[in-house]
Amino acid sequence: MADIISSEPPPQKEKRSRSKFKKSRGACLTCKIRHIKCDESKPQCQKCSSTGRTCEYHTPHHAAMILSPNRISINPGLTSTRSSKEHRYFDHFRHRTLFGLMGVNADSEFWHRMILQLSEAYPAVLHAVIAISVLHEYLSNPSYATQRVFLQQYNKSIRYIRALESEDEIQVTLTCCIIFVCLENAQGNHGKALEHLENGLKIYNTWKAQDAPPAIKQAQENILEVYTRFDVQATSFWDSRRPVLIYDSDIQEPECGDRFPSLHAASLAQQYYELRIFYVLTAVSPKPSRSHGQQQRQNPSNFEAPFPHRTKLLHAFNTGMLNWKRAFDGLIRSSFSTWNPREIHRSLLLQLHYQTLSLIVDLRVHSHLTTNSSQIPVSEHQRFQSIIDISRSVLTHASAEYKNAFLTADGGVIASLYFIAMSAPDPHLYQQAIALLRLVKKKEGFWQPEERC
Repeated sequence: MADIISSEPPPQKEKRSRSKFKKSRGACLTCKIRHIKCDESKPQCQKCSSTGRTCEYHTPHHAAMILSPNRISINPGLTSTRSSKEHRYFDHFRHRTLFGLMGVNADSEFWHRMILQLSEAYPAVLHAVIAISVLHEYLSNPSYATQRVFLQQYNKSIRYIRALESEDEIQVTLTCCIIFVCLENAQGNHGKALEHLENGLKIYNTWKAQDAPPAIKQAQENILEVYTRFDVQATSFWDSRRPVLIYDSDIQEPECGDRFPSLHAASLAQQYYELRIFYVLTAVSPKPSRSHGQQQRQNPSNFEAPFPHRTKLLHAFNTGMLNWKRAFDGLIRSSFSTWNPREIHRSLLLQLHYQTLSLIVDLRVHSHLTTNSSQIPVSEHQRFQSIIDISRSVLTHASAEYKNAFLTADGGVIASLYFIAMSAPDPHLYQQAIALLRLVKKKEGFWQPEERC
């Protein structure tokens, strides 16, 4: 299997002043994305020709296609440097694999626009997306020939990453790392996926600390959205893991108000609370004395003992989540009648994740209930049933496109149903959760239904 990319940040280079030149309006797409001067030679500029990159100039028609927010589209003028087989797999990625990866997040700038633009400008990204497209085909129809193409493309991407010259190209490495996490999860190689994720998170934290122009800041936000989902997802999957994207003083608690402006805004606000709640839940106790450690082992339900402020933090975040729910309900009342099936599906997933997270927090705060589910009041059983009912609705209303995807990068129903199966106070609730898990065919990030039931 391809080597894991290095997590070490690129060596510090001597800061160079920018040369004074008139900003070009006729530069090729590749040089514009790389933020470097283009000599505008045609059909290939000197910069692209010397580095083997795809060189493409866009016409007004092409520009409209690339920037249109209503469709996933790229410049169709691919050069002869791409083989016919690579053309085919790249088209397969655009039209099939990508829709599965983004799931219901059609307004994600990373999946909707950024990854396609970078794949036109950088061979590292191009070969990464071709690799996951080949893997998609291989998992549907395994063959030695397809497996060989997959490994070739995977290793090509890594070789191009190692050849990157500029610190401005960190976003290329981080984009490839996202694809590597997805393709390793698709194969069930969760350990390797976690290595890629941890490396990417370290690189991101180094990149975020650097001064950057507004265009790069926007790229950072687009990439951060995906890494935050992965960070929470991996923490829910690996019991011993803690989130890496720790508190950022620059990020303020969301002002939910009476109504979110969009499902995307609701999703970002939910991510804020998910990351922080998991960070508090997975806080590691300071190394105890031998006698204190023995006491803790004898009383594993003593959740509060190591951190007396942990419950207060969880209550504060739970209050924030209640504000989130009020704003989300306001969005549903005002916009539900105008939503398409994908948006309805996404709203169900947001409700599911809210209900699951809220129940997890309450069970951990009242930790004696976690170790003895028979003590959970009957009045609380409805909360478990609600998670099951929403999960059933998600599976019922999912489009054929969503159901047939081999992998989605985002969370779905598996983690919530697995939580119910492990925590349900009633055998009937457990049986319902297991029955629904068996209906899930695709992988959801780190979660795979067949491994969990």
